[in-house]
Amino acid sequence: MENLQNPETEPWPESKIDATGRLRREGQWEEASAYRHQVRHQLRTEGRNKFEANEGAWRAMIEKFAPLPPSKVPADALDDLLRQCGVEKVDLVADILWVYQHLADKSVAPEQAPGAGAWALLDWSRRNRNKFFDTLLPKALAAKEKRLENSDEELVRRERKSLRELGASLEGFWEECRQSSFNEFGLAE
Repeated sequence: MENLQNPETEPWPESKIDATGRLRREGQWEEASAYRHQVRHQLRTEGRNKFEANEGAWRAMIEKFAPLPPSKVPADALDDLLRQCGVEKVDLVADILWVYQHLADKSVAPEQAPGAGAWALLDWSRRNRNKFFDTLLPKALAAKEKRLENSDEELVRRERKSLRELGASLEGFWEECRQSSFNEFGLAE
């Protein structure tokens, strides 16, 4: 807890808002929030003023509950978050896979999207390709794989083959995206 000595001079690993959203998406918010309250109480007991205790508690929570690697985030965490917000009839996995199929297609129109959420996700993903490929797509693929475990065997065989092919092509596509980003900014070798 040495870094809690002067919360004004230490850089934040991520903002409070970003940390809150991330922890909710990862399904860790309740546990992290309870930890933050515990640390804040401990710091107040040690004589810290309210500001120092609050800032120190947030910092400790963010450090203790660092971002999970994509494979550790529950595949259905986003679906659970949507249900908490009152959205029941959305197939987020299908929307993410639709976005993947249309990410580079500039001719796709809003009416071709499965829904308004898929269109908004496509727009966001075009501006945040790294986040899409690093977080959303792996979660969607994991969720789809989980769904397949409960399907009939022939469908499972075909879908798994499709997922393997998608995974193989994804690596090449991702490298191509990175290279094109480097070229756009004059960073290519």
